Amino acid sequence: MHNSFLSTPALLKEEIETFNQVRVQGSPRWLAKREKLANAALLPPLRRYRSIVFAVSSVEEKEALLKKRVIFVAGQVVHLADYHQSTAATQCTNCYKYSYSGAACRAKGCKFCILDHYSKDHVGCKDCKVSGQLCSHQRPACRNCKGDHLATSLKCSLAPPARAKATPKPTATTTTNSTSTVATPTTAETDSWYNNTNSHSTN
Repeated sequence: MHNSFLSTPALLKEEIETFNQVRVQGSPRWLAKREKLANAALLPPLRRYRSIVFAVSSVEEKEALLKKRVIFVAGQVVHLADYHQSTAATQCTNCYKYSYSGAACRAKGCKFCILDHYSKDHVGCKDCKVSGQLCSHQRPACRNCKGDHLATSLKCSLAPPARAKATPKPTATTTTNSTSTVATPTTAETDSWYNNTNSHSTN
């Protein structure tokens, strides 16, 4: 969806409303800068696509959409998630990187070590046989800076200054009276989506 076919808010709105029986309030917007959208065709297949935020008229309508889990945009199925406003200090609860929440992130990360599994799947040593936490024989390893602390620690050298000053509470704030939704393409369909829409791409 980096192409000129759906490059304007008006076209995005028309596409969402026409094929999903929903009324979009205001204009949808991309969660990416224009230059990143223009260069999307140069990226690996799983990184070619960006999310869209749009608002509906009521919380009830938003909840009904989220129950469906998907909508159709540009002839493809895209996932829906509640939109959580993020700042540079926001830390993902899935991969533990900064500047976005875990609402639409599908990457795996552990706050206890640098391996690519969820924190709940972390296991202790063979003697302790604990899971979802460090055992008494393990030391934490930050997946961001590789330091000897948890990935959520304020001691991390890569933690944004705003986070180091004060730990923000997880936010569920959304725009337009909490009725915003984010639409993200399924990772399994990005290749077919790209092939389907690439004929409209700009150079």
